Amino acid sequence: MDYPADSIVDLSGSSTALGRWYLLLKAFLSVRARYDVFHFNWGSSLFTMRGINLQHLELPFYPDTAALFATYNGCDARQKLPTLAKGGFSACEHCVVRDCGPALDRSREAGIIKMERHAQHLWALNPDLLPFLPSQRSGFLPYAVPIVEKARPQRNEGRRRLRVAHAPTNREIKGTAFLLNAVEQINRRHPDAIELVLVEGKSHAEALEIYGAADVIVDQLLIGWYGAFAVETMMLGKPVVVRIDARDAHAVPGPMREELLQAVIQADPNTIEEVLEGLLDSPAKLTGHAEACFEYARRWHDPVHVASLTVAKYEEALKAK
Repeated sequence: MDYPADSIVDLSGSSTALGRWYLLLKAFLSVRARYDVFHFNWGSSLFTMRGINLQHLELPFYPDTAALFATYNGCDARQKLPTLAKGGFSACEHCVVRDCGPALDRSREAGIIKMERHAQHLWALNPDLLPFLPSQRSGFLPYAVPIVEKARPQRNEGRRRLRVAHAPTNREIKGTAFLLNAVEQINRRHPDAIELVLVEGKSHAEALEIYGAADVIVDQLLIGWYGAFAVETMMLGKPVVVRIDARDAHAVPGPMREELLQAVIQADPNTIEEVLEGLLDSPAKLTGHAEACFEYARRWHDPVHVASLTVAKYEEALKAK
């Protein structure tokens, strides 16, 4: 998406590593004394080259009056071996990234330690990431997703088949194979009962149109939390099927957690077939979850609400300077 920006660092303007470093240094020198708050995303500062294990090189050189923050989204903090040791379903168990192992775990841990040394607060968009962050200076932050003003929960009651939409940005991590198998088994027992639409290689506008025509959305079945994709579809008034790991959900504010558990339809690799089959002749159930997801997303993922959480931390940190 083309969001407005005060400054864009276009590293494609240089074909050499030295040239890209020069562009980053130039950008850093132009902003380091211009702002009071620096908020990094994906656990990365300007000078982070994880491939060669150089992380956050510029952090010690921001002014003492500046407040630094970072948000972690997923595999920028999640570590494979501790996640596997936790037991239960896990995306790490099915990850096919060749270098994902002890060395990458150590690199992620080292990056977090260095970020902690300089940042006033760290946020995690998925609650399962919090055990990897410093407990005294980290917390959960909901996704910020724009509210779709004209959207309302609705279903095409005249459609015979249940239309299920799924956007597998990463099939292994999202557990897509379990969904494909479940739909295949259900359609054997109930011929042509489910139409599964895999949303891949589409523009954002095309994807939204597909989501809007679906009866139900299936997000991920392994990680134990939902993503921005699920929130977008909730904002469109769609019921969402997703796995929520109760062991991590305790880190979410109580009222949000309770409303979430009432809103979504929970499923995991072992239950997705049963869950989808139970939705075939349950229009009232789908409508109820659609309404609940719609209200939940608008309450907890409103960008104004999420911004108020970050601004409160910004102000707190600046007062302490």
